[in-house]
Amino acid sequence: MQVYFVDDHALFADAITALLDSVQSQIQFERMYSFDDAIQLLESETVIDGMVVDYRMPNMNGIRGVSKLRGLLNEKPLVMISGSATILEVSEAYKADVNAFLSKSIPAESFAKSLLDVLQNETKKALNYETNCDSVLSLLTRRELEISLRIADGRTNADIADELGISEATVKAHLRTILIKSNCRNRTELAIKILKYV
Repeated sequence: MQVYFVDDHALFADAITALLDSVQSQIQFERMYSFDDAIQLLESETVIDGMVVDYRMPNMNGIRGVSKLRGLLNEKPLVMISGSATILEVSEAYKADVNAFLSKSIPAESFAKSLLDVLQNETKKALNYETNCDSVLSLLTRRELEISLRIADGRTNADIADELGISEATVKAHLRTILIKSNCRNRTELAIKILKYV
């Protein structure tokens, strides 16, 4: 399995891929240092089994770049990484169908373990921006995560319904489930819990 690790911070990319190579041999990691090079590679029809990409790189243009990568990778794993993504950026990336969004600020061993889990099992992570997150939050479905992130950003139920193309009653039903799963009494507690980890 050949996976490309794309990050304009060469020191981070080199250190993490060296760690990944030292703990497993199933995945061969190739390093790249620019978004433009990653796009060129994908358009060249080179055989690629997955890609790990820093969310903030020159010419990437945020979610537009994520969507372009997803389109070129088809169903292959796409993992976004960042040291400073906002909750809405994480939410939009999941909406664009990334497999996971990992924080570069967590310990290297935790980062490597989470990344390998996603790549080797081709799993979808409902919430993996911070692997030290309260385990209750990791039980959220993708839709529940999208709603939770918007609540943490101060959106009303009506705003969320409009953005996600669902009814306000559906948002309220999801919110009841989210509050139970997260052990929160109200949306304010939920927002605090979400913001603590993203």
